[in-house]
Amino acid sequence: MVAQGRADGFVEGFTGGFSAGHDKGFTEQEKNQGEYWQPYSHAALEAALSSGKTVIVEFTADWCVNCKVFEATVLRSAAILALLDERGIVSLQADCTREGEGTELLLRLGPNSVPTLAIFDPANPTRPTVVRGFYTISSLTELLQ
Repeated sequence: MVAQGRADGFVEGFTGGFSAGHDKGFTEQEKNQGEYWQPYSHAALEAALSSGKTVIVEFTADWCVNCKVFEATVLRSAAILALLDERGIVSLQADCTREGEGTELLLRLGPNSVPTLAIFDPANPTRPTVVRGFYTISSLTELLQ
């Protein structure tokens, strides 16, 4: 079972953008990794939502073993990366190892715990779907459909 919740009122007022890149000498999937899970910033979130894109934010920390397992087995799986491409979903990674914009957003979403995912719909950006703890490729696919 996936724990879900909603949070209100924290997207307004953020502006800006972000970029993605590729590295040479890697397989296609490795090259495409540069397009996914860009560093989180309020500006990146607002830019993606303003352009009509759904955004998924992964909240993680260097010390979080479960986060690393989910990153390797779910978030960077071929199935999830293909779904991100197919649906034009922007993926951001908020490193909560230290205080910053990512931890600010995580606190606004509720309990400050990782692993957590937040899925922002551009039609209702102030009420993201929040997933805490355990998730699978199947459960995440269902949420992103």
